[in-house]
Amino acid sequence: MLVMASKTIDETSFEHKRAAIKLVDEYALKSINGQQLDLLNSCRDEDSYVKMITLKSGSLTAMGCLVGEVLAKGEISQEVEEYGKYIGIIQQIKNDIQSLKAWGPKNDLLNKRYSLPIIYLLSQKNDVSKSVSSYYNNDIVTDLDNNATEDALTNGGAIRYAITIKNVYKFKALNYLENVAINQVGREYLQKLLK
Repeated sequence: MLVMASKTIDETSFEHKRAAIKLVDEYALKSINGQQLDLLNSCRDEDSYVKMITLKSGSLTAMGCLVGEVLAKGEISQEVEEYGKYIGIIQQIKNDIQSLKAWGPKNDLLNKRYSLPIIYLLSQKNDVSKSVSSYYNNDIVTDLDNNATEDALTNGGAIRYAITIKNVYKFKALNYLENVAINQVGREYLQKLLK
């Protein structure tokens, strides 16, 4: 898709298309690095996890915002880069939360994938967190107690924790968005992405 995006931009008559293609290349590489970290499944604390999703998802949304800006103005701004990056982080955290709501093939916990709610759950010192930790370490062969685990995620603070982290980035994005010259329709659209 990114190669096709570069090719499509190159075939346009935009004055600043070379700068846009350079941005696609630069941010695609960042995103690929983040995707590699995600595949390694080694981000097991908040800081490393947020850095990984910033590269993986934040880079892609920042890229989209910056390509539009450079094609329109011939320059980029830190404000657009930052709110674009934060939109990606927010959407990734929302996806992480959503993946835990269904006990199916895409459930991060069942697939032993780390996400903010799971990192929080594993940091708790209770029977469920110990059971989940054993499951992640292949120490048990029995299935997880889905009801107890779902209750710990929902009522034990893991989901609320992830929502809180998401909201931190929402307010950061809103602060940057205030300083960007954009029409009301565009501003409202971007604000919806931050929910």
